[in-house]
Amino acid sequence: MRAIGRKNLKKLRDFMESNRIDLVIFKSPDVNVRYFSNFVGSCLLAITKNERILFTHPLELERAREQADVEEIINVKNFDWSYGKAIKERVECKKVGIIESAISLKLFEDLKKMRARFVDVENFIAKLRAIKFKEEIKLLEKSASIASSGIKIVEEVLSGACKGKIKEKELAEILEDYLREKAESLAFEILVASGKKSAFPHPFPYASSSFIKKGLGYVDFGVVYKGYCSDITVPFVMGRISEKEKQMVKTLEEAYELATSSIEIGMKTWKLYEKVEEFLKSKGFELKHGLGHGLGLTVHDYPSISPKPRIKDFEMEFKPGMVFTLEPGIYTKRGGLRLENDFVLTKKGLKKLTHARIIWC
Repeated sequence: MRAIGRKNLKKLRDFMESNRIDLVIFKSPDVNVRYFSNFVGSCLLAITKNERILFTHPLELERAREQADVEEIINVKNFDWSYGKAIKERVECKKVGIIESAISLKLFEDLKKMRARFVDVENFIAKLRAIKFKEEIKLLEKSASIASSGIKIVEEVLSGACKGKIKEKELAEILEDYLREKAESLAFEILVASGKKSAFPHPFPYASSSFIKKGLGYVDFGVVYKGYCSDITVPFVMGRISEKEKQMVKTLEEAYELATSSIEIGMKTWKLYEKVEEFLKSKGFELKHGLGHGLGLTVHDYPSISPKPRIKDFEMEFKPGMVFTLEPGIYTKRGGLRLENDFVLTKKGLKKLTHARIIWC
């Protein structure tokens, strides 16, 4: 099967040429290996100006030969198990692009054997992957559909929790069992937060042994389908709530509507963040996290819908083909809630992929 990233090889090689980079390498489990080679396994992918070379272990060789979309496969055992030595003997290079955050110290020490200069290409690669191809959007739509189908499970369990005592962990386990039947895996550990615990955007433990409490709360989950991630958050209200909490719910709905109705192609992503942030401030609340993030082979792809970056090169504009979340949240010491859905931006506008909503019980 052809690697989806094959379509972006020319752009990568043009970037390499303009920056005088001889070689770009990706080391598993970096998702860029899968993106550019269609292979998932223990390996290192080297992309030169003319070919893609997969260096892998003996246990992976046969599967790599069957599944990898590359021009050459090399057994690293033949080079004393050293990626650095293998690359040095196979490719002449003076300047090498790496994803700095994905390279371990041990691997970096090994790569020094190449006697090359290393440069970080993470920002360029992330921007390259931010615009999804049609094949990717189909996979993301399927991933989103599976996650969205889990909303009914959340609703059923919460309905039961209104009548009796159900633990946060029980809700998470029931939901996980349902999702794993339909997807490759979970995109991350399910978060279930109720009562004062919902005051935190990322609580720990993720789903406790405590019973689900009355008041505000949320369930945050997503799945992986053929490598592609979804991410939604279902907020809920259990029992009677105070006027202050009712104001939080109303403001959240307004902030969400503002976010989804304000996106324009060509708009800086940080400007959308600022618009929603200013609205929440006018209502006496604070946006404690990013307004959204890209989805793809990771659950946090580009673009980042966050405050204006200090470095101009990290700025991004909304463009057709981007798939991302929008997730305004409101949190106080008494509790909080967040509403998150997945979207794809098309030439005609924003298309909603998931259907999370506030659940009242």
